[in-house]
Amino acid sequence: MPNLHDNGEIEYFLFKNNLIDSPNQTDFLPRTASRGSVNLEHLIKEAAKGGSSITEEEFRSTVDKLTKLLVQYLIQGYKVVLPFASFKITVKGRMLDKAESIDSKPYATVKVTAGQVLIDAASKVNLKKIEPKQSKIYSIKNLTTELASFTAGDLAIVKGASIGFDLGSPLTGLFFVDASGNETRVLEFSTISATMIKFKVPPLVAGEYSIKIVNVKGTSMLITQMEGFITVT
Repeated sequence: MPNLHDNGEIEYFLFKNNLIDSPNQTDFLPRTASRGSVNLEHLIKEAAKGGSSITEEEFRSTVDKLTKLLVQYLIQGYKVVLPFASFKITVKGRMLDKAESIDSKPYATVKVTAGQVLIDAASKVNLKKIEPKQSKIYSIKNLTTELASFTAGDLAIVKGASIGFDLGSPLTGLFFVDASGNETRVLEFSTISATMIKFKVPPLVAGEYSIKIVNVKGTSMLITQMEGFITVT
């Protein structure tokens, strides 16, 4: 879980604006590097931690009621204003004249506008420039026990940026690396994507390990090493 008391850090990279068709001008645009996504269940579990008197089920019930109220007010034509965002149903389309000669059939859509809470948060965030498609490991978590340590057979998840690889290549993979540099390849995976890898921890001797991901791009071999170590028991 990120530190909710700091201003946060958003990584971004620059890519060439191909809409500029001039040999005398080069234009680059910033693009944020995603750290993945967080769903409602994750937020509920985090909110229920830390001595909260509200249970996960009570959080779910409250969110469900608020969602239903939001929908009911929206479909009656109300604008719903919350601290983090405002919601409004608007009508789009194009009429050729006041008699509604239809060129594009009108349809309803939802307009979402960021609230002041999010606007203030975005204004305070720290920005960090990285190279395009720079691979990085952000975290590793034990999904079986939720403990900080790992045991053979546990289901684990690694999150990062540009960490996906081709499972069919003998050169690529995810490895546990011990203090002596010996590597153990992970053989069982359930998910491999650019931002997330789920796998089963292989049999290992108890000790401290680092995580290494090897990928191949063209003729180049890309190695992403996790900062720090994890404990295998």
